[in-house]
Amino acid sequence: MLGYNPQSTLSVSENIALENKLEAYIEEHEEQAKLFQAIIDNSHVTGILLTYLYSF
Repeated sequence: MLGYNPQSTLSVSENIALENKLEAYIEEHEEQAKLFQAIIDNSHVTGILLTYLYSF
């Protein structure tokens, strides 16, 4: 499970940079992801939950 919850101490530009990195990571691994949930507040990502299910 991968989670992201931005801290209020981050600047706007730092938060945007983290959101962009997270979006790129999710796009790169989306075929493996079985569940993706984004919490968006006022057009900004405020939380991410990405769960992977693996076969053993």
